[in-house]
Amino acid sequence: MTSRTILLLLVIVALLASASPALAQGPEALPAIDPKYDPEADVIYPGGARWLYLGSLLVEASAWSTGVNGALGFDLFDRRGTAVQLLVTPASFFGFLWTTRHRQITLGMVSTSWNGTWHGYGTGFVVGDMLFDWGQGIRDFNPRLGTAVAGSVAGHIIGLRHGERERLNYGNAEMLSQAGLWAGLYSSYLMALPLPWGNASFREDGAPWRRKLVEAAGLAGWYAGLRMWDSLAPRDYTTGDAISTWNSNIMSALTAYAVGSLLPQECWDNEWSAKGASLLPALVNAGGFVYGYRFHRQRDVTFTQSLLVTMGTVLGASSIGTAVAILATPEGEGVDTRLTLATVAAGGWLGFHLTHMLLDTDKPAMQGADAHDGPVRVTLMPGNALGVLLAAKTHTECRVPLLYAEF
Repeated sequence: MTSRTILLLLVIVALLASASPALAQGPEALPAIDPKYDPEADVIYPGGARWLYLGSLLVEASAWSTGVNGALGFDLFDRRGTAVQLLVTPASFFGFLWTTRHRQITLGMVSTSWNGTWHGYGTGFVVGDMLFDWGQGIRDFNPRLGTAVAGSVAGHIIGLRHGERERLNYGNAEMLSQAGLWAGLYSSYLMALPLPWGNASFREDGAPWRRKLVEAAGLAGWYAGLRMWDSLAPRDYTTGDAISTWNSNIMSALTAYAVGSLLPQECWDNEWSAKGASLLPALVNAGGFVYGYRFHRQRDVTFTQSLLVTMGTVLGASSIGTAVAILATPEGEGVDTRLTLATVAAGGWLGFHLTHMLLDTDKPAMQGADAHDGPVRVTLMPGNALGVLLAAKTHTECRVPLLYAEF
């Protein structure tokens, strides 16, 4: 136990130490970029983006400390587990504050580092599960969680560096993340279809080769999706494009679930019929993803427009869709769940397309004034909060802005 603990800690420390010099390097001279996709002119300026970045570290550090405790077999609420939690958070905060002190943090870098953290956590866990079969109990030394933490830290660093090097704004960064996520999920799904699943629990004894084949396919698909999007996809997505695309992706998943609910219950009674039945909703979801990509080409949705699209999609799904389901149900009968899912999905798509049509997002020359005034820019000033708190303690008056929004 002691030797394994020391080995795991040395791996994590070596990873952090090797990454620090890379993050501490100065930025390179870069060519000009279209102002619509310039990460420095994103909806949140670099000054506010740095606060978001450091704030996101507090959330990520919580996941890292939980992973370290699980890897070492420590209880989260005993003396050692609490000590790990208390030490990992300041170590993460001050470590990345030091390594990025000479760097300009953009909103795109916040996105790539955040997504890299969680993508890395998942891939690190999968790699650990493929390599190790020991440490199955919750109080045992579990290397899968150790590799998850190492992968998460590595993903955070790689994402931060990639976002800076490639000058990704929030829109392009989010589209890259989506490509890797969906490619990994569908690769795992396709590998799982022909394999008899059986007991796929993470507590399974021996070598669960079926699960590991699925995990290997997911890793390969995830990496291929990221690489192909990064090298082949255009980088002309705005922050608004990414937000609007998330709406279409969520509606695609909801539509796929609604389609699956319409299939006879007998289709889901055994493993092989369920796998066959899952093909239809999987194709619907994939079609929705491709449609969303094509729909947002050359639209350059602004941030304010994307918020209106989100409002329209939510209103269409929650209000119009639910109202149709209620009106279509005979008096005195309960609303059918499958009918509700179908009408909510249809209402969501209606609200999504209706909002885009009313905003003329497909005709940039005919868009409203907000499409030409540039994005909304928000400056966060949390440092002024100290003055407000001090004034409250001393019973004096202090009027300073905490947030500045430019429209």
